[in-house]
Amino acid sequence: MRTLLSLLLFALCSLPANAQGGNPVSPERWDPEILALMETLPVQEGGRIKPLSAYAAHMLYLVHGRRDMKLDTDGDGKTDLTLTPTEWLLDVWFQPTVAADFPLFRIENVDVLDAIGVAHAGGQRFDFEYVTYRQLAAAKPEGVQPVDTLWELAGQYRKKPAETQSPVEAHIIRTNLGVDAYGGLFTMLSQMHAPFEVRIGGDGDYALDLDGASAWGWHSMNCTPSGMQGAIWVMFTQTLICNDKVNDGAYLAIETNFPEGTIANLGDAEGSTGIAWAFLQ
Repeated sequence: MRTLLSLLLFALCSLPANAQGGNPVSPERWDPEILALMETLPVQEGGRIKPLSAYAAHMLYLVHGRRDMKLDTDGDGKTDLTLTPTEWLLDVWFQPTVAADFPLFRIENVDVLDAIGVAHAGGQRFDFEYVTYRQLAAAKPEGVQPVDTLWELAGQYRKKPAETQSPVEAHIIRTNLGVDAYGGLFTMLSQMHAPFEVRIGGDGDYALDLDGASAWGWHSMNCTPSGMQGAIWVMFTQTLICNDKVNDGAYLAIETNFPEGTIANLGDAEGSTGIAWAFLQ
């Protein structure tokens, strides 16, 4: 475990200073030495020990339908950069706002895009459409995100026997599985994105400071101040004062700092929110 944490922290600290900015489809490249170390890092999945490179290849194929990620970095319609599975996974973990613009989810039928509310040019093409996670997470004028519509439709269609599902319905179910898997990758390192400091005063006051939390991203791990405060309130009423009535006493004694624009307080951004427990578990 110490080896894993050390390598992950080393990888995070090895990011170039401007890794969060610039062209969203031009991710900063990883140092070859860091990449080689990460590729051989042993991880456990489903009871099996495998190198991180094998896990990354499996996850990229599950999400993308390929074992590489081809990027057009200059907008000329041609591939300029091909990421290995491990490079892609490290970008998802440590450069999530950049990875959100990768052409990731393969759509074989544009009727799927119409069903979930993602705009596209023209009718059915001879090749595949690829949509980004940012496209799925962006709120439409009515406030609904395509990723939410995708989840709801997939839940409906899964109740039908496979032999009665239409091609579009089956495709929506598969796409939702990939989107869920992608979201799960980010939550693996959620604690690393939310460093915190707790200060307890002599009179029992409690201060929680999330200064240094990562910037908000295109995933469901973002939170709002009210969501964070509510989670803290519930946590205290279930632990320190679990024998008392549920009231605002725990909340009134708390001082918090959730910097705007971070994963703990996305401010006015249109990203998805939820799962305040990720910061407190």
